[in-house]
Amino acid sequence: MSDKSTVERKLAKLAAAGTAGADGRTRVLKSPQDALSLLVAEIDDIVLPATLECTDENGRALRCDVSGRRLLRLAATRAPAGHGAILDTELDGDDPELPGAVRALIEGLFSGSDTLNMTTHPLGRSVGPAEVGISPRTLAAAWELPELSLADPEAAMRVFLERHADRIAAWHIAGGESRGDAALWGETPPDRVIETLLDPKIIADAGPVLVSIALDGDEALIAARIGDVSLAILSPWAELPTLTDDWQRLTGL
Repeated sequence: MSDKSTVERKLAKLAAAGTAGADGRTRVLKSPQDALSLLVAEIDDIVLPATLECTDENGRALRCDVSGRRLLRLAATRAPAGHGAILDTELDGDDPELPGAVRALIEGLFSGSDTLNMTTHPLGRSVGPAEVGISPRTLAAAWELPELSLADPEAAMRVFLERHADRIAAWHIAGGESRGDAALWGETPPDRVIETLLDPKIIADAGPVLVSIALDGDEALIAARIGDVSLAILSPWAELPTLTDDWQRLTGL
């Protein structure tokens, strides 16, 4: 199996391709709603107190204080006029007008943007006990963001991969495409990973299901399935909890 340095080299290649790295995670905005969906997904992935900064190609930026998967406070660079009431102040999750105000800010700030670069830093202040903020699920419901449909299993898999491109060294969709240096799989080709971990004699359920095993303490082999589409992933072992949590949110398990 590949060693840790090989995985790190692959992650460096992904960073060079613009999917991860010190400058953050760059995402293409295909519609005005994409910025809303990206923000919800990022907030839902942050547990420890952190500042999430979203910057477009024109230098317009939104800074979000987040803790416990809740949005606590907002700040913005070059924000459009009329949004001062929700900037640099504690957000009240009980305010029924708040989701609409946050949406108007995001859509106004990133109107015409083509990309967003997202970085996460430790929060430079303590979180007060009265700061409860607002949950991403409340925002998503108020914004009527579409739920991920599992009717198209391969599309669902690709959404999962896109969210975690910076955490995955290599992946393979059974019967579909593969990415990355095949040598990363060592002597265990991805189809074999799927065949072994999702053996129908052991797991009869057609999915959604995710199974993983550790390799040498540094890496994890992961196999997932939705319907008749299977996915194999090679990832640093430390990333497994994050991948598993998001898989559960994605599939509703």
